[in-house]
Parts: sequence; structure tokens; C-alpha cells
Amino acid sequence: MKIKLNKKSINRARERIMSCKGILRIGLLVLLLSLTQALVQMPEVAASPAPTASIKEWSLPTSDGRPYYISVYNSMIWFTEVYKNKIGQLNPNTNTFKEWLIPTASSYPHGIVVSGSVVWFAEYTGNKIGRLDPTSNVFKEWLTYPSTNPIGIAVYSGMVWFTGASKNVICRLNPSSNTITQWTIPTLGSYPSHIAVSAGTIWFTEFMGNKIGRLQPSTNTFTEWALPNVGSSPVYLTIAADGKIWFTEASGERIGRLDPSTSLLTEWSVPGASYPYGICEDAMGNLFFAEYYGNQIGKLKPVGGTSKTAVKSTKVVTPGSYSSYPSSYVRYPSVKTVSPSSSSVSPTVSGSITEWNVPTYNSRAATIFTEDGTTFYFTEQIGNKIAQFRPGYTMKEWKIPIWKPQTSKGAAVSGIGVYGGKIWFAEPGDLEIGRLDPAANTFTEWKVPAPIGWPEHLCVYQGKVWFTERNGQQIKCLDPSTNTFKEWTRPSGDSLYFSMGITVDSGKVWFTEQKTNVIGYLDPSTNTFKEWVVPTPGSGVCEMAAYNGIAYFVEWSGDKVGRLNPSTNTFTEWKIPGYGIPGGAGIIVSGGIIWFTTDKLCSLNPQTNLFTPWTVPTPGFQPSAYGGKIWFTETMGNKIAKLYPTGGSSTYITPQTNVRSPKVTVKTPTSKIAYPSTTYVAPTVKDVPTYTTGNLAEWPIGPSGLGATSDPLDVSSPGGGEVWFNEDWGVKIGMLG
Repeated sequence: MKIKLNKKSINRARERIMSCKGILRIGLLVLLLSLTQALVQMPEVAASPAPTASIKEWSLPTSDGRPYYISVYNSMIWFTEVYKNKIGQLNPNTNTFKEWLIPTASSYPHGIVVSGSVVWFAEYTGNKIGRLDPTSNVFKEWLTYPSTNPIGIAVYSGMVWFTGASKNVICRLNPSSNTITQWTIPTLGSYPSHIAVSAGTIWFTEFMGNKIGRLQPSTNTFTEWALPNVGSSPVYLTIAADGKIWFTEASGERIGRLDPSTSLLTEWSVPGASYPYGICEDAMGNLFFAEYYGNQIGKLKPVGGTSKTAVKSTKVVTPGSYSSYPSSYVRYPSVKTVSPSSSSVSPTVSGSITEWNVPTYNSRAATIFTEDGTTFYFTEQIGNKIAQFRPGYTMKEWKIPIWKPQTSKGAAVSGIGVYGGKIWFAEPGDLEIGRLDPAANTFTEWKVPAPIGWPEHLCVYQGKVWFTERNGQQIKCLDPSTNTFKEWTRPSGDSLYFSMGITVDSGKVWFTEQKTNVIGYLDPSTNTFKEWVVPTPGSGVCEMAAYNGIAYFVEWSGDKVGRLNPSTNTFTEWKIPGYGIPGGAGIIVSGGIIWFTTDKLCSLNPQTNLFTPWTVPTPGFQPSAYGGKIWFTETMGNKIAKLYPTGGSSTYITPQTNVRSPKVTVKTPTSKIAYPSTTYVAPTVKDVPTYTTGNLAEWPIGPSGLGATSDPLDVSSPGGGEVWFNEDWGVKIGMLG
């Protein structure tokens, strides 16, 4: 099928390009012709259905702000406003915009990057590199050579790198010495656009040169890879975690990947008149890109594609340097609050919960944990496996080397913690503590010496593994660096403690004792135990969490959620209305909010005493939180699920407060050595998307085609699962999640 363009469409394209004078000052006619040719020759490609997702949008305070490039740093969204000549910041937690007017008039800001506490940006028509310190509201600007027209910008090791589009140079600003060094690109008129830096190597796109370029500044060596299709117009690139270079071909309507070690180039066609522009890789290895004319956010799963070896050329050049002393200005920002709009994107999310099936049938997914918010690990109680889940990507499962079925001592595998990329877990059936190294596919297991009960709950703190023994009387710690177990005998009660929860906060090891109705902590630096009796008799205190020195716990029999402030010995308890708390109920604290499970997934705000439940499609179990979303397992349903905590119906709960004095005891620990065994186990890998398997997914923002009104231009991902984008003509900041 061929796409036909009428005169009106072509004129509209010409108007769009002319109005976006920052895209090109040279070669506008060449760009228009190459774009038109690509649109006419583009074959129609069928796309897979889009995953369930939602889009939030924040309209800029000024109607013609035109956000151009975007950068996400420390939960703040930074962007340039080309027509209003401003640097903008969105705080999505407070829905607040801040805007700073750039000192140089009509500077037409393009690329933006945040480094530490300052914001760097390129001033295309201002021919300057700018820096904003938002804490002091001070701008500094360094003047470049006339007609340099900087577009892309990156910061590495204190140096600021940028592309000089019209002068055909790669430049480096040393802000300490106020020196700018520039290297002339071998290909004449290549019009370098975007730039990225990795380990001191500079990567850039050559928009008019139709190449991907690399500069090794230590040797002054340029290497260029020519794209196979004329007029592809590479515009934006990103360096993947594996060192490969991903880029967009705006006029060629393709996504490309270059392996610099082999010069292998792989390309994927993007359907329709999309004009792909910005591209980023999230921490899970997904590739997201903005479709400027297609009015969509796309995600590419890197399978298939067309590959060939790219022609590579190398040349050494001599750089030139000059001094550029900055001028300083103070500009106070304007602050405005803008509430976001939220819309579901087809197919719509079922409520606010998304679910993924675990590949192993009836494996009983139980405890879940994440270290970075991008990769989740959970135990499969009956399946005898450790599983890794990367949302929207793949699920891996490692079978524990020796089959240990569920016994009278409970599940085959229980409890989980992640530290330094390694996964720790308890093996109640075999009285062991296990560790999985997912990079090496190796299991290491330590036999617990002289156990009284069996290990079931654990946590990892500063590389050491703390755990309790169910029906045991000890707090134990494994130091894997020395293979040493330390054991502290708890002071209260008999050996049948039914100890349920354990966590470490600020060096203190908190635990619960279900049978004796006690919550306490061990301070290993002084070998001191403190234990408090829970005010509700027979509360069935079980799982617990600690946050900023405060302990939180669930009361299985009491149907309550509790909090203990050890500095005042004060208990606060909330009776959950109409919701019995089942055994094994999980609890976490995220941002001061208590999350726990009943027959629903629930939150309690201890500041406002507001309780909010969410109905879970399948029976749930243990929650984990990251990036504003709550992740949890559905044990009986054999699923992994995610809740976006929006909506819900809240109820006020009157808290009950009591003061209980603790019992203080000093116990000297004993130490024992136990050497581990290590086994190699290859994982099984399965694709578990929430949508029909395919290599391309697209989320529409609004009308598509050359007359679209949003025109997303750039994308950025902070790593927590969201993708942020700007809408150039829509004058909005959007979030896909």
C-alpha cells in the first residue's frame, strides 16, 4: 500500500517545518523532499495491539510555550520552551510548574540535561550554552562561535558536550577554565543533532550526513557509520545498557540499532507517517520513542528487524580551542499549579490494577521484592523456584537445585530479599539460607547450624542476612563474607514463638512474636533486646515493617494495623472496618503510607487516619512498592500484579493509643561457621506481556497525521516504569504509565 499526499498535506508539512526553525536552518528543502519521498514509499506495517496503560497530561501555563526537549531527574521533569524562551520544571507530585526566562532574548532553547543540582541547555539561535542553578535562580551563559547553532547537549565528568549543527562540529565546554574545544566532523554539512556520552566516548547523529558518528577525544579520532537508505535523517540517539546505539530515522520512518563492535546495523520500520524523533531506553531494556507526526508514543521490542553491515570510515582531526567567559544573571521563576488530566489508552486498564500470569502452573507466587523498581523477584512456594520479572518484558524462573517440597515446616521456599543484584531466600524444608546470582545463574546455599525451628522470614541489610526461625527462639544473622552465623537467644517466652516478621531499620533488627503477643528489636551493636507487649490481647501480631525508626505491623486475630514509636513507647492501633486480616498478611510503608493486605489491597494514611481498600481480581499476598506504584503477588491466582493508587473510596478510622513500657535485656550472641555449596542452574525464560506478542506497540495521544495537534517530540524514562514526553504543538507534558 502507498500513502498519497495531497497538496494541502505537503503545504502543511512545509509550514510545520518552517515554524520549527530549530530543526533545520540549512537544507529545509532537502528535508521536506526526503520526508515526502519516505511517506510516499513507506509500506504499511501492521502493529501489535498496545499494552494496557494510561496517559496523564499537564498543560503548560502559557498556551504557546511549545515544550521541545525533556529530561527527568530526581522526580522532576525539566524541559525547554522554544517560543517562550524559558526553562520549565514540572513537579508531578504537587502539579506545580516553574518557569525561568532565559536572559538572552529569542535564544530558542533546544537540548536540556540535568547534572547534579544544575540544569544545562543549548541555545540554538542564541549561539550559547546556558546553565541554570534553580536553588539560587542564577543563569550563566557561554558564547559559542557565530552560527554554531547548538542543538544536543550532554554532561560527562564535569565537561559539557554539545553539537554545533550549522558549523558541523562537536564541542566541549570546560566550565572550570571557560574553554571551548571543537572538533570538525569529517563529513561536510552533516548537521550533527543529538549527542550522548558513554565512558568518555562521544556519540552523535548526523541529520544531513545520514550517518551515526563517534568521537574518541583522547585520540581525536572520528568514526562514522553510513546508513544504507538515502535521506533517513537520523535525529536522536541513546546508548543502551549493552553498549549498542539506538537511534531514530525521522524521514526514513525507522528505528535503528548499531552494534559498534561489529558494525551490524538493524532497522525496524515504524508504520504510517510517524516521523519518529526522541528515543530512550528504560531500565528494563524497553525502547520508547516519540512519533512527532503520528501523535503517538511507541515502544519497540527488539526482535526481528532487517540487518546489514554498515560502511565504516575513520579519520583523525586536530581540534581547535578558544576562551569563552560566562555572563551571569538572576531570574526568579514564576510558579503555577496545573492539575493533570488523565485518560485511558486503548485497550483500557481493568480498574487500576494490571496483572501478569506466572508461567509455572500453581506455583504459588508469594513474597515479592525489588531493589531498583525495574526488576522484581519473587518466590514460588510450591513451584520451588525463584522468579525474576521485568514488567512488560520477560519472566525468568530458576529452579532451586534440590527439590524440597512443601512439608510440615511450611513452603519449600519462603521470604526474599535483594541486595547488590543478588537474591536471598529461606528454605524451610531443608533448613538452609539460599542465594541466587542471576548474572551467573548460580545458587549458593548455607545450612543453618543447630536450628531449633526452621528459617522462614528474612531481610538483607548492608550485605548481611537476618532471619528468624519459626517456632524457634533466636534472631540469627549470616555474614556471607565470612560464612559466619551469629545467634541471639530472645529473652521472652518458650521456644514456640511463632515468630512471623523481621526487618532492619537504622541498624536495629525488628521482629514479632505471635504467640507471646510481643514486638521488639535487637540492637546488635550493644546486644540489647527491647520488647513491648501489644495492647490488644491475643492480637496475632505477624508481618511487620519499619520506617524512619517507627515500627508498623498487622494483627491477624485483632483485625488491626498497628504502629509503635519506640522513643515514646506509644502504640497506635487502627481497627480495620469489616475486613479480616488473613494469615501471612503483608505490610510495607511507602512515603509514610501503610500498605497491607486483607481480602483486598489496602492503604492507611496514619496522618489523616484515612483507610482505602482496592478490590484485587485474584487473591493477593505480599506487597512491594516502588515509583508510586504498589506491586504484589496473587498467591492463589498465580499472578504478579501492579496497582496505580488512584481513586478508591476512603473511610476515616479513629485510632486507639496506648503506652507500654518495654522489657530490656542484654544477650551475648554465639557464632558458628557453615561453609556453603554452589550449584549452576540455567533459568527458563518466558515472554509474559499483558498484550498480544509483537515487536511494536503504540499509544495514541490524540489525532494522527500531518494535521495532528500534540506532536510528541522527546521522551525520557527515570527507571520506575513511567515514560515522560513533551507535546510540542499540544503545549503539554505527558506521562505514559
